Amino acid sequence: MRKITLFLVALSLILAPYSYVGALTDLENLQTDSLIKVEGRETVYYYAADGKRYVFPNNKIFQSWFDNFDSVVEVSLETLQSIPLGGNVRYRPGIVLVKIQSDPKVYSIGPNGALHWLVNENAAVRHFGRDWSKLVDDIPDVFFIHYHRGSDVGEDDDYDPDEDAEGVPTINDNRGIGKTIRALRSHTKRCKIVRKVVEEIDEESGEVLSRKVEVERECRPLEDLDIFDGKKLKICHFPGGDESKGVTLSISTNAWPAHERHGDTLGVCGRDDDDGDDDAEISGSKFNDLNGNGVWNDGEQGLSGWTIKLTKGSSTISALTDSEGKYKFQDLAPGIYTVAEEQKSGWTQTKPTSTTYIVDVEANEEYEDLDFGNQQDESSTTTPGAIVNEDVNAVEESIVLSGTTGVTVKSVKISAELEDVVLDEISVYVEDANQTGTADGNYKDIGNVTIYHGASKLTEGNIPSTNKVTFPFSNNPADTNYLKIVKGTSETLTLKIDTAEISAAGTDNPGTPNASFRVGFGGSDGIIGTGVDSGLEVSSTFNSPTSTVKILHSAKPIVTLPTTSNRLGAASNLTSGDIRLFGFEVTADSSQGRPVMLYRTSFNVTTSDGVDISNLYLRQDGEADKVSDADAISLDDIGTQGGRVSFTFNSPNFNNGDSKEYLEVTDGTTKRFYLHGTVSGVAAGDFVSVSLLGDLAEAIGNDTGVAADTWQESTNGKFVWSDDHKNISGSADATGEQIWFNGHLVDGLEKTVTTTAYTISL
Repeated sequence: MRKITLFLVALSLILAPYSYVGALTDLENLQTDSLIKVEGRETVYYYAADGKRYVFPNNKIFQSWFDNFDSVVEVSLETLQSIPLGGNVRYRPGIVLVKIQSDPKVYSIGPNGALHWLVNENAAVRHFGRDWSKLVDDIPDVFFIHYHRGSDVGEDDDYDPDEDAEGVPTINDNRGIGKTIRALRSHTKRCKIVRKVVEEIDEESGEVLSRKVEVERECRPLEDLDIFDGKKLKICHFPGGDESKGVTLSISTNAWPAHERHGDTLGVCGRDDDDGDDDAEISGSKFNDLNGNGVWNDGEQGLSGWTIKLTKGSSTISALTDSEGKYKFQDLAPGIYTVAEEQKSGWTQTKPTSTTYIVDVEANEEYEDLDFGNQQDESSTTTPGAIVNEDVNAVEESIVLSGTTGVTVKSVKISAELEDVVLDEISVYVEDANQTGTADGNYKDIGNVTIYHGASKLTEGNIPSTNKVTFPFSNNPADTNYLKIVKGTSETLTLKIDTAEISAAGTDNPGTPNASFRVGFGGSDGIIGTGVDSGLEVSSTFNSPTSTVKILHSAKPIVTLPTTSNRLGAASNLTSGDIRLFGFEVTADSSQGRPVMLYRTSFNVTTSDGVDISNLYLRQDGEADKVSDADAISLDDIGTQGGRVSFTFNSPNFNNGDSKEYLEVTDGTTKRFYLHGTVSGVAAGDFVSVSLLGDLAEAIGNDTGVAADTWQESTNGKFVWSDDHKNISGSADATGEQIWFNGHLVDGLEKTVTTTAYTISL
């Protein structure tokens, strides 16, 4: 059972006063992987190896990394302001468990924000002990998007949270900042497990008194072995743990620990480690014998993905032919070997006539051109395979945050017809979405793109300046980027992206403020595979034009509307006098620590006959003064049985004559507002219904990214906000900057002009 140390001291990211003696540290002498704060202030940041400072969203995240504040370094305000914000710190892997209030699932946290669902209580007890529930932290839904879904963890899975914690000792490591690849060192030992039977025998009678097995490790330095293939390791992999069916693979050094736990060995299969001087090779090719004459003629192609078997005594190993049809067995000890192909239905072998090769291998010799030819049966060639593609799991149009990882943008279902198909390559593209009033989107707005098959990552990479990238897939079933689609079935691939960051200056560096783009699979011959039986290329010209629009912002508002079960402070019954007609909340979400600024909000009000509403204004929860620019004496004449009212905010932080001001909602916080009005003429059965107004893209009269006071409430801009991508929060004249947007695609405004109404009645 895993031992857990619980933090028993309640800490705060806003530090209690403490004594600090010493000079301030300037930027030149500031060490990365440090905790920093401004002299005289209490907020603590993490200074990372990328030269940026990162925010701790809550106490428990800080406690997962640090026991106390003893290592905090004080800097000047000027030094702090010169260090750009990099984003939020995530929980340290393997330390705590998390969940959100709207979902009962409990997750362990892996490196770089991966969430591993503990599928049941037994899994939680198995990996975190019987007191696992004490480790669970509820986090707000708005912060949950800073994490991404990893693999699920069951009670029998080989999962060790301690390894996750030890693998990322610093926040730098957890975010992949300054990460180095650790290769195998030359003095690393290669060990072979040796089991010896030891018997205790009675000297007089010769009777066996006891028998036991002793296990030893026989080691030799890696530098004495020929195990490296360029920068990769050559290993012998035993599928299902069967040592009689070893397959030689080339893997990265990072993948070796997992293969070692599986029981695989370093070096190629079939080599006796005690005979290091034996270095024989057997090689050849597999070809498509079109005319069936048993000769590899010009124009006949090699066949990839065929299994060639090598047998010595009772031991058999295998190799897959590569893209040119070639195969090779290396580091063979002397002996008699049989080389044979694994037959496939629909093909007839034409070479060799004996169907196999018998080779008497001598030390250090090479045996080449042991070729295998096959002709496809006529019945098979008449029905080549096909690929059919279909868009699935459509993702809604939305605002996406800059500097965010793992944003799901597209899924495609690939079906195989007539025969099994092995995927060879697939293309991913990005294009400008041509959204009215937005900036042009392109490859600069996308960082990494990743293709998943279920929870498994198949491949990843960056989109170049051509706005299109083609990913190759392996024909080796042992590789992670191998995918076979069985005839008559389909497989679904999901595309996720990392968005580029928007610089503090609001420039294209590389992310473009307010850029709209689409990302999808396909293009001309965008999806290519090979038929398993026919050996022929199967391609499909496929564009996913329904890829939904994404608009890039450095922060975004999330609007929460009142309901009958959660009125958000609005009145529950209609009465005469000044009452709260409507309540709503705005939460600021940003991956770059930017605030959301609010300038205008608008409402549609419908009443029953005879009810009159006057003197409307806005208040903020917890503030004594009104936060609207001026009272609306009455509703305007737009609408039926009522009308519409619009306010610009009057901030207590500025004094511009109660106009051209904005309210700021800092990242990760929520503010609640109330629409007040004086109601008269109320009788039994009367009602007042209020809805918050949003904006449709088609209704935009002005381009987005304009000065706040250019929006006119009667045509567009019913909900006006800014993501502060120019980093001018706190400036009294910020409303004059071209950084303001309307309410199109704002979460909670339901992507419509009129949201769901809240009704109070008598």
